[in-house]
Amino acid sequence: MSEADEKSLRALLEEFGERDSIGYFALREDKSVVWSHTRKAAITYRVVAGCALASGDPIGNPDAWPPVIHAFIDLCLKNGWTPGSIGCSEEAGEIWVRETEMIALEIGDEAIVHVKEYDPESPRYRNVRQTSRRILKLDYRTEIFRASEMTEAMRAILTEDSKKWRGAATERGFMMGLGRIADSDEPDLLIVTATKDGEVRALLQFVPWGKRGLSLDLMRRSPQADSGVNELMIDATIKYARDTGIDQISLNFAAFRSAFERGAQLGAGPVIRSWRNILLFFSRWLQMESLYRFNSKFRPEWVPRYLIFRKNSDLPKLGLATLRAEAFLGSRQMKSKKSTSLG
Repeated sequence: MSEADEKSLRALLEEFGERDSIGYFALREDKSVVWSHTRKAAITYRVVAGCALASGDPIGNPDAWPPVIHAFIDLCLKNGWTPGSIGCSEEAGEIWVRETEMIALEIGDEAIVHVKEYDPESPRYRNVRQTSRRILKLDYRTEIFRASEMTEAMRAILTEDSKKWRGAATERGFMMGLGRIADSDEPDLLIVTATKDGEVRALLQFVPWGKRGLSLDLMRRSPQADSGVNELMIDATIKYARDTGIDQISLNFAAFRSAFERGAQLGAGPVIRSWRNILLFFSRWLQMESLYRFNSKFRPEWVPRYLIFRKNSDLPKLGLATLRAEAFLGSRQMKSKKSTSLG
């Protein structure tokens, strides 16, 4: 992706960024880009193990999505890549299927918190309220900054702390990860920290989602941080959003969320129960259930996300390529249950 490409993508995000909560992650440095012939729409992607993985919806004017989708498929055919689109919305999925006759598979749900509906005093949010109050009694304090308000010294400290907390594990992220922290070239990033005894113990980073939204990028905490500090920081972020005119916040993506929910219900059939048990087994490494449970505390709207693929035989290859792109494979994160996006 050239500097000119990045500049054009930022212009499209400025105009159409409200359409997709994860559109800003198109600016990851490890992604390439293909444009429609009018340059009114673009698809960013990464090639992993022979698979060209697009993520999220196309960027730009929806009227130009069909041409850029065809440009992407043509590029894949020319290079012998297996095409796939990971985490696209229902609107984009319908266009992919209509234009290419590819297949759509629901792979999970994104948790969207509507700020006006969030009331920490309501019984529905009792868990978050009690957890936040417990952490505050331990003398934790939260601070919120825009990246443009931070000094170089502050950026250096957060970057160093984040690397130290991550340890030997590989940096995660592809579909919903920017890959850089408090960057001076990203003035609209929102940084939330939790401190105790004058020391930063945890941080969140949000990217812009249009003019009136935020999308969670990074959630990291020190091994010495107390359990519940993430709930405290998200609660503080939602209150900040209400005071600053932000309407909605996208939290983590919960893979196969509906399977966990339906499989645990009374009267669930043997198929869905078996599928849930399989997912619970893999959650020992991929932390799927824990992310679903964590997100549920904030009573979000669950918005489905889809995988688009050509044929069933492509699924294993695309699945492995996605795990590698997200750094679940080829890193130590599969070897340590402590290396999770929750800290």
